[in-house]
Amino acid sequence: MAASAQTVDRASRDSASSAASPPSTLPGVRGNSRNRTPIADLDDALPLDDKLWLIWRRWTDWGTRNPARRRALLLIGVSEYVSSRTRQESELESVVGVELFQEASRTGVLRQQPIRFVGALVEAVANSTMDLMALEPARADEYRLAGYRAMRNMLG
Repeated sequence: MAASAQTVDRASRDSASSAASPPSTLPGVRGNSRNRTPIADLDDALPLDDKLWLIWRRWTDWGTRNPARRRALLLIGVSEYVSSRTRQESELESVVGVELFQEASRTGVLRQQPIRFVGALVEAVANSTMDLMALEPARADEYRLAGYRAMRNMLG
């Protein structure tokens, strides 16, 4: 990956300003990211913070573009009709993402908390961020960055 592309992405995460709309291919990602899970095709060589930022951007982009699907996933997550096998299969698909968030939380106030608790907190911040991005599209980038910073500070 070109260093300049990585620097541009860090700049959008680390500064208050960011691009009006995300590119179809994000720096640090192999291939087109539009129709993939947030963790698909991440470059293993990227630093942890860059991986988390890419996951966050993909997740919040997907959630704001697909509000009905996001609501459906939230309902499935609390449904009594979803089998434990289906839940386990779903959790296996997100193992890499969970591991990254767990790694990020190893030095913070949540370091001794179960990963399910850490994940629930991250998901709550992400959902709040996506809700506000959808309500105020003109401020979507501002909310995405603020949500990321809140999540990252929470993790440590």
